[in-house]
Amino acid sequence: MDIDVLWEYGDPQLSEERFREALGSAEGEERLELLTQIARTFGLRGRFAEAHEMLNGVERELGGAGPKPRVRCQLERGRAFNSAGQPEHARELFTQAWELARQAGLEGLAVDAAHMLAITWSGKPEAIEWNQRGLALARASQDARARGLIPAMLNNTAWDLHSMGHFDEALVLFKEAQAEWSARGGLEQIRIAKWSVGRCLRSLGRYSEALDLQQALEAEHIASGSVDGYVFEELAENLAALGRTAEACAYFAQAAAELSKDEWFIKNEAKRLARLKKLARAFVPGVEEKMTGVDQIYNYRQVDERVSTAGQPNAEQLQAAAREGFETVINLATFNPEYSLEDEAGLVRSLGLRYEHIPVEWERPLVSDFETFERVLKQAGTDRTLVHCAANFRASAFYALYAQKNLGWSESQAETFRNSVWAGSDYPVWEKFIETIRAGFKG
Repeated sequence: MDIDVLWEYGDPQLSEERFREALGSAEGEERLELLTQIARTFGLRGRFAEAHEMLNGVERELGGAGPKPRVRCQLERGRAFNSAGQPEHARELFTQAWELARQAGLEGLAVDAAHMLAITWSGKPEAIEWNQRGLALARASQDARARGLIPAMLNNTAWDLHSMGHFDEALVLFKEAQAEWSARGGLEQIRIAKWSVGRCLRSLGRYSEALDLQQALEAEHIASGSVDGYVFEELAENLAALGRTAEACAYFAQAAAELSKDEWFIKNEAKRLARLKKLARAFVPGVEEKMTGVDQIYNYRQVDERVSTAGQPNAEQLQAAAREGFETVINLATFNPEYSLEDEAGLVRSLGLRYEHIPVEWERPLVSDFETFERVLKQAGTDRTLVHCAANFRASAFYALYAQKNLGWSESQAETFRNSVWAGSDYPVWEKFIETIRAGFKG
């Protein structure tokens, strides 16, 4: 009996019914294997006590059994522990399953164990190591179950690398995962793989490419009569990064509406959903007129009566800044024709404001950039000042460091301000840069 064909992972209740029906004609070790899978359906529904109770019953019958039901029992108990938030217990069982399955030549189950071990270490180097072991075995195997896990392990490794800030390496594996899924023909998996490639492109700052990919996915969903809130979210983020704020707001609204229907997202991504809803509030009929105020600049933050930081303003928002009493504009972004104003310096000066441009390369911020910023901001004196870049990442980081050094902010205050916009830990180059600057003025 091929147990895997009975699974419907999106419907554990249906899967349990199929397994129980199969039990009617099953005997011996096959029966024990089916019971482990019923236990797994309990785990998927959060019924962990029932899962362990059933696996206890299986263990009592393993006396003369071979390795296969033993490995399955270890795997499913490990999954139950991991899903219940006990990865340490899970690792011990998955390691036992890996060793026993390898000894017995059960390559499909061994790869499953490596795959699960990697999941317990998600986002850490150990995850990559275990996925590499699993991939090496799977690629050399003729076992369909082992080979079937290749795209999932590529995808998981890519996300581990992404969470560690290794975006270039992650992109390579996201594309490999997409190719593997495409070869297998699963429409939903292919779409998720494409989305993941686009998400990684956004992390690399390749917003136009990411936008093109997400727009193609949106077109696929429209053609099939479906919607995807995660695609809407990425469309919004990329449009905002490109300075197309009004269009971005429309998609933030759609993302908030769709993802508010997702129980998992509501439970596990509460802050992310709140942010989407906040950005979505700006979208009302006539949004173009609503996006002309200074406080509508992307990621706008007012520090105090004197200083505000923000992403890229449009021409109308700079005109509003002049009307609202701003006297100096400091631009920390490099020029990018995709989102920069063609002649921001000329526009700002024509409005009677002082303009300073300190182009900070995103991938290579320099100590000298910060020193120039510090000097320029001090020269602004009591001027009401707008510090901006493309998305308020550079601007918030530079101002937080300035305030910590010159205005008596604690490191905690500086981090709280910057984290209201973004987290340096998502970008190792910037995390190192911030540490370097702080070391300089602490010494």
